Amino acid sequence: MSNPNLFFPKIDKMLLITKIIFIILFDSLSPKSHELLKVKEVISCNEFQAYDDSGNYLKFRLIGIKCLQSSLDQPDKDNLSNGITFLARAITDKVVLIEYDKVIRDSDGSMLVYAYTLDGLQLNRELVRNNLVGITTKIPNIRYAHQYYDLRKNFLSN
Repeated sequence: MSNPNLFFPKIDKMLLITKIIFIILFDSLSPKSHELLKVKEVISCNEFQAYDDSGNYLKFRLIGIKCLQSSLDQPDKDNLSNGITFLARAITDKVVLIEYDKVIRDSDGSMLVYAYTLDGLQLNRELVRNNLVGITTKIPNIRYAHQYYDLRKNFLSN
């Protein structure tokens, strides 16, 4: 069994609580930009299905990343070498915080999001950091694109 802290380093609980309070306060002052969801199923390394606040079953796509060929395989519980396994282990049947960018839906009707574990880890970023996905940039949803490219550059230089 692999060490789960390899992919999910420990986060200061007080920092997490502060972030959640800030998001709740910010959310009340602006159009919906964040939402808590219960994930039902991971579809691919960058797609999952979840229930929204109203109980509707929706499809979500992670912004800024694309599946690599090896990530299209089915989840393997003992192998974290592909994106779908990583994502499935991180969020299936769990609550996640999602953040929207400027464009909320893609042409297929999927909700475009950045997803966070309740420990505060952005899953889009973690998938890139662990070299489990490729990077894609689609303007105007580029809020974290520079971070993803920096992570890839650091990965390739090591």
